Amino acid sequence: MLAQFAKVMGSQAGLAVVGLVTLPIIARNFQAELFGRFSLFLVLLGSISLIDFCRPLLVRKFADLEESFNQDDITAVSLLNLFVVSSTAGSVGAVFLSTPEALFLTLACFLHAAASPAYAENAVRFGAGNVQLFRNMLWSFAYLVVATTGFFVQSIWSYLLPFSIANLALVFIYGKTASGTAFRPDWRNIYPSDRRIIRDSWHILSFNLITAFVSSVDKVGVEKFVGGDVYGRYMAQSTLALKGNLAGTALGQTLYPELSVRMGRDGLNKAADYFARIFCWAMLAFGAAILIPILASDKIIDILFGTSYQTDIDIFAIVLVGVYLQMMGMMLTPWQRARGDFEAARNAYFVAAIFMLAGAFILIPAYGIIGAVGVYLLGRIGELILLIREWRILFTTRHFRRYWWVIATNFAIILAVVTVRSF
Repeated sequence: MLAQFAKVMGSQAGLAVVGLVTLPIIARNFQAELFGRFSLFLVLLGSISLIDFCRPLLVRKFADLEESFNQDDITAVSLLNLFVVSSTAGSVGAVFLSTPEALFLTLACFLHAAASPAYAENAVRFGAGNVQLFRNMLWSFAYLVVATTGFFVQSIWSYLLPFSIANLALVFIYGKTASGTAFRPDWRNIYPSDRRIIRDSWHILSFNLITAFVSSVDKVGVEKFVGGDVYGRYMAQSTLALKGNLAGTALGQTLYPELSVRMGRDGLNKAADYFARIFCWAMLAFGAAILIPILASDKIIDILFGTSYQTDIDIFAIVLVGVYLQMMGMMLTPWQRARGDFEAARNAYFVAAIFMLAGAFILIPAYGIIGAVGVYLLGRIGELILLIREWRILFTTRHFRRYWWVIATNFAIILAVVTVRSF
């Protein structure tokens, strides 16, 4: 597990480094307004890609936890997923983007969904680290292309083509490395025979739709209610802080196949002990790691973006607090899914989405960029609900009973530092 996490984290870190290096270059080349459009395109691409419900279902299949999950069911889930992701991208793009941006958003999301069956099989066969390596390398290359072409061309085509081509390459790479049994397109079999698949597909799809909304509502709200240079500054600082999610993303992607196998092989108690040990040490390490960028947030923004991207409120530091809470959710969700519970996370983030939606229409028009930060923090209600729900199981483990108060103290220190700096 550690080897696969190191590969995922290493490739994610490489992508993050490329993003950190290219982000200020792109921001300076594009200027605030075009940079805002570029950021919105990537936010929507990432958010709609999260709608994909095929990958978690097929990971459980290839981990041999669903014996009744046959080839026809794989085909049905794959085709249904392809339709849902593509149609969602087209609908969202038509509302928020220009026509060329909407078309390429749909194309990029279609390609993402097309690669999902082979991704799931390869994640179990070769480990999540090996699979994610290809994706992160190609997206790193796309960022570099956008930064390079931005010196010569400042238009939407500078970023539409690179990311679509990257996803196209993933379809071929994952398909070549899969065994060939993951996905056989047969349009006569588009309805799963197992009712559990229909139920779990709905839970995952609704969860993914909700989290896509949760991950983008503050950004879309700023673009619609404020816009202009203010939107560009908010996107620059929040996007930089959200790079901290790479640790949680890497850990979650590694944990899910591993926990799925351990649940079937070792049972709930041993799997819970294994998960609790990783959960505690990961939260402690991440909490310590983000203190330095929080304390140096002003200098970081000045160096990377310039003084024109500074704001009255320390967006970067505050969003990092939210990223700390997101780290919990990115570990608790795969833990629940490994137990076959696809519903709990959906319900938790549905509550968070209601609060965020209300906040987007009340806080952002009234308080602008400060209101947007508040909307983002309202989304963290989801992680708190997940923690409360899993508390009973976690507290039965030795590691969590020993370290939960240290984690709580760590978070209190982070919160106090950010509060003092901001107010």
